[in-house]
Amino acid sequence: MLESSGIGQILLDKNMNIRRFSPRAKRLVNLIDADIGRSIIDITNNLRDLDLVSYIRDVLETNEPYEHEVHIEGCYYLMQINPFVRRDGKSDGVVVNFIDITESLRLSSIIDGIFNSSTNGIAAKKAIRNKQGKIVDFEFLAANRTAERMFGLPHGTIAGKTMTEVFPWRDKKYIDLYAEVVNTGVNARFEFFEENRKRWFETVVVKMLDGIVTTHTDITDKKEAADLITRNYEDLRTTSMKLIDANQQLERSNFDLLQFASVASHDLKEPLRKIQAFGNVLHSRVKNKLEDGEVGYLNKIINASGRMQTLIEDVLTLSKLSNSEIPYKKINLNEILRRIVEDLEIVIREKSAELEFGELPVMEAVPGQFHQLFQNLISNSLKFNNKPNPKIRIAQRNVPADFAMELMINPEDYFCITVADNGIGFESQYKEKIFGVFQRLHGRNYEGTGIGLSIARKIVENHRGFIVADGQLNKGATFFIILPSSLLIVPCE
Repeated sequence: MLESSGIGQILLDKNMNIRRFSPRAKRLVNLIDADIGRSIIDITNNLRDLDLVSYIRDVLETNEPYEHEVHIEGCYYLMQINPFVRRDGKSDGVVVNFIDITESLRLSSIIDGIFNSSTNGIAAKKAIRNKQGKIVDFEFLAANRTAERMFGLPHGTIAGKTMTEVFPWRDKKYIDLYAEVVNTGVNARFEFFEENRKRWFETVVVKMLDGIVTTHTDITDKKEAADLITRNYEDLRTTSMKLIDANQQLERSNFDLLQFASVASHDLKEPLRKIQAFGNVLHSRVKNKLEDGEVGYLNKIINASGRMQTLIEDVLTLSKLSNSEIPYKKINLNEILRRIVEDLEIVIREKSAELEFGELPVMEAVPGQFHQLFQNLISNSLKFNNKPNPKIRIAQRNVPADFAMELMINPEDYFCITVADNGIGFESQYKEKIFGVFQRLHGRNYEGTGIGLSIARKIVENHRGFIVADGQLNKGATFFIILPSSLLIVPCE
C-alpha cells in the first residue's frame, strides 16, 4: 500500500522511530532507505518554519489528530498526523500523511474569485430537517459580498444563520419553494420584491447536495424600464386613439371642404358669370352715355368680378388636391412643358421671354396636377419679371446637400428639378411665406390670387416630395422640386 500510494506517508512508532514510509515521502521529508529504524528527531527535514517533532509528540500524548497546510518545493500539501491505533484499541505510534492539495487550492482560488467578484448575489444553503425528515428551514453556509450588500447585511455575519433568522419577515413560501428544488432536483426561477430594500430581484435556485445555491440579480432598473414602457404604451395608445378621432374629424372637414368646392363651382360661379355678362352688356351699351368717372366705376365692377371668378377657381383647384385617390400615370415632363409653352405662347411672345429646358425624365405622377404645377411656376416667372428679356431655365439636377440635410433625407433616394428665372426675386426671409394661401409679397402691383404657389406645394406633397424656394431681390428666383426616385420610369442621362 505504502509503495503504490501517491500520498507521502510515514509510519512512526510510539518512540518516534521510523517504521516505514512511501516513495513520495522520501522527497518531501528528505528521507533515505537507511532512515528506517532511526528516530525522526535525528533527521533533518524539508519542512521549514514547522516544528514537525513537536506536533508528533502532541499527537502521541493527546491521541488527537492534527492538520496543517505546508508549502514544499512550490506545491501545497495538507499534512495530517493521526494516531496509529491497533486492533485492540491501543495507540502504537502515529501516521504522518502529506496530501497534495495544490490543484484543489488553485480551483478553490478561482471559485473564490468568481464567487466574490460576481455582480450577482450568490449564497449556499444547506437544508435543515425535522425529526420526520421534512425540510423546515435552510442554514447559510456562505454568501458573497454582493449578496450581503444586496440584502443590507454586515460582511461575514450570515454564515451559520438560518433563513428565518436573517429574514424573519419573508414569506414561508420561499422555504417551501427551496425545499421542492432539493427534493426534486428541478431548478427554479422567480422574481420577488424585497420590501426592506425597495428593490426587485430575480432568483435562480439550483440543488447542491442536501441544499441549494441561490443566485440573485437586481432587476429594479429593468422593472422600472418595463413599467415605463408600459406607461408609454398606454400613453401612446391614448394618443393614437385621439389621433384616429382627429383624423376622422379631418376627413369630415375634408368632405365639408369638397362640398364647399362643389358649391363654389356651381352656386357661386353662376352669379359671377351673370355679373360679368350683364356688366359687359351694360358697359357696351352705356359707356358713351356715362362720364369718365362713372365708366371707371363700371370697369372696377367688371374687373373685380373677374378676379373673384379666378379666385374661386383657384380655391376649387386647391381643395380638389386633397383627393389622394387619383391614380398615377406615366407622364413625359418634356411633353407637358411643350403643351404649357403652347398655352402661354401669347404671353411669352409679348414679353420676349426665353424658356429653355433640357431633357427631363419620364415618370409616374398625376398628369393634370403636374401640368398645373409647372404652369403655375412658369406663369409666376413670367408675371414677376420686369426685365426686357425674361429668361426661364428648367433642368434636372442632383439634390443639393444643404437641402438634403435640412429636409433630413438621403439625397440618393430623390431627384431634383429646378425652375429658375431672372425676375424680381424675393428676400430670403420670405422663402416660406410665399407658399402660404393668399400670400402676396408685392400687393396689387401684379395680377394674381396668392394661391398659385400653395397649389404647387400641395401637388409636390401629394407626390411625397418637397418644394424649396431660393431667391435674391431683383436678381431672380429658383424653385427646387425634390421628388422620390421611385417615381422615375426613364431617368435622364
